[in-house]
Amino acid sequence: MARRCKGAWLLLIFGFVLSARLFAGLTADPAGPGWPTTDFKAVLKEIDDAGLVVITYHDGSEAFVTDSEWIVRLKQLLNSAGGKPAKYCFCINYPQVALVNKDRVLAKMEVPHGNRLRFYSSQSSGDFTVDEKIAKQVGELLLSQRQRAVSPRKASPLKPPPAKIEINLNGHPPLLPIPPPGG
Repeated sequence: MARRCKGAWLLLIFGFVLSARLFAGLTADPAGPGWPTTDFKAVLKEIDDAGLVVITYHDGSEAFVTDSEWIVRLKQLLNSAGGKPAKYCFCINYPQVALVNKDRVLAKMEVPHGNRLRFYSSQSSGDFTVDEKIAKQVGELLLSQRQRAVSPRKASPLKPPPAKIEINLNGHPPLLPIPPPGG
């Protein structure tokens, strides 16, 4: 009887764990030879020509920043950060920043933890440990553009009705579907 009770408690605890919102993290050593460089200064060189910053927030909304003073401030903060390669953290779902020059993404950046910056680009990638105050200032600078964000379409829990397609006499659909009522 006692043994069955222990099993019931374990199942009950396991059920609570499965139903809870879990956030998992996993770390790995910085990239080795053959991988893109983890040199922070190389990352800063890559983003030097950025003239547009696109910030994608958790809800999918995006802020497009072309203000040259704001972009210079971001670059100054990053230059003062003094990043050192850190173990890669497999944490996900952080706002992402794309640093763009004309129509080319130079690099993408995230601020996953209080003292880390993460970069992805063709020449460099990885997590970098930085001064916590600098990382906080970078985060605040990114949040300062939140009110300018363009919201994505509101997702409905219900599927919208399919678009009505009219068939002509030849049996072919028209070039464009007719939108559903109210859509």
